[in-house]
Amino acid sequence: MRYGVALPTGAECGDPGMVLELAVLAEESGFDGVFL
Repeated sequence: MRYGVALPTGAECGDPGMVLELAVLAEESGFDGVFL
């Protein structure tokens, strides 16, 4: 089974730098994907 993280696109998560940071953290935590 694979697990992903769904990120909101508003507020702080609308910033591309924040999306990148959260995606890296998700990958380091073992998640298989990040979705917007």
